[in-house]
Amino acid sequence: MPMHPGVEPALKQIPLEDYQVKCMKFMLYHPKCGVFLDIGYGKTLTTLASIGLLGCRNVLVVAPKAIARTTWHSEVKKWNLPYDCYSMVEKTNPRTGKLTMIPQKDLIPLYSACAHTPKDRTSIFITTRDRIVHLAEWCKDNDMWPFDMIVCDEFQSFKGGKTNRTKAITELSEHTKRLIGLTGTPMPNSLEDVWSEIRILDGGKRLGRYITHFRADYMHSTMVVNGHAVGWKPNPGAMEKVFEKISDIAISVHADLGLPPMRINDVEIQLPQDAMDKYKSFLRTGVFDLESIDPFAGFRTSDGETELTPANAAVLAGKLLQMASGTIYDQDHNVYEIHGQKLAMTQYLVDNTGGSVLIAYHFQCDKDRLMESIDPGTGNQIVWFDGSEAMKDAWNRGEYKIMLLQPASNCHGINLQDGGSTLIWYSLPASLEQYDQTIGRLYRKGQKNPVVVHRLI
Repeated sequence: MPMHPGVEPALKQIPLEDYQVKCMKFMLYHPKCGVFLDIGYGKTLTTLASIGLLGCRNVLVVAPKAIARTTWHSEVKKWNLPYDCYSMVEKTNPRTGKLTMIPQKDLIPLYSACAHTPKDRTSIFITTRDRIVHLAEWCKDNDMWPFDMIVCDEFQSFKGGKTNRTKAITELSEHTKRLIGLTGTPMPNSLEDVWSEIRILDGGKRLGRYITHFRADYMHSTMVVNGHAVGWKPNPGAMEKVFEKISDIAISVHADLGLPPMRINDVEIQLPQDAMDKYKSFLRTGVFDLESIDPFAGFRTSDGETELTPANAAVLAGKLLQMASGTIYDQDHNVYEIHGQKLAMTQYLVDNTGGSVLIAYHFQCDKDRLMESIDPGTGNQIVWFDGSEAMKDAWNRGEYKIMLLQPASNCHGINLQDGGSTLIWYSLPASLEQYDQTIGRLYRKGQKNPVVVHRLI
């Protein structure tokens, strides 16, 4: 398909690096492919250039909510690309002027309109992973498949062949000529994650149609429970074999982005003896009595029960993480404060940082305590990042001294490098993907200052 009017001069203004041009050509010559580019390597811009060169008419972008709300719209606007962007996520309320979520039932007219977009323009429809099922069902019910390209941003979120979102995107892929899977972390948990991503692209030709086939070829079990193999681990050399097998439809590029240095600073915090004793006792026994910190705890819980007894090690680990940060929840989500050592250290680091500070937290109570306790200084603001483009832009303009960010909600695809270069991990996540992606909000192409990451331990 030829380029649409106005696209060629716009694309000539985009300063693509050599590795981005390489990835762009891969997209052009591989209708269904995976592009595994590290965080900050410009996956969005590279894909937008490919869309223009291909002369695409209707493009569906499926992304996490935070990215769907801001990133694609921002890049199209930033580079003045002649594309029409339509959100299937939120719209402006005509009465209040604020953005509100679009009810799924109200999206049906937009689905229908996809087939009637101008033939000489590129229309980009942006939706979220949790709404893709509704769209796929509508397409199937109406036997209408209006997209000539699908872009799955953060492709690793479609791991697991049995999830509804994976089934939906697979069906859409079967009726769409092109699909590009973008991710910087194709294996967020294990080698298994790659299987479902590649199956979406090729229907199972390279790595097997079923996960059992993949495991039989590339993995071995480390445990048998009730006669069923569990705890799968890659065989020696399996990763190399898998990536060789998919090298014709997946590209991974590593380039020197010329970033300034990054320093990881582990800040060890000594807990008060009483708090440390409670932590160690809970770890050892698996039982915690809330009355040891609040004699009236029994009056706060709905059943009068004051003992916390986590059902398994994962729940216990979560409770211990709460305690390390200074609080603990009961079964009714009431909050009990145990210590304020991390708050005090956070204030110290903020006071001794010249620029703006991004603080990553885990629990709602962490956010509440930080918002209440941390003083940003006279004339400065402390805010909680809601994922909106307006707040992202305000941060990048330097309007906030402190911004709190929840990695599980907002760790993907948001460019925050212009607003600061200091990150404080108030509470570390269990997910390596969330950890890397959150740091990548600041440590990415365009960052001009050395990045400092403080980890409160």
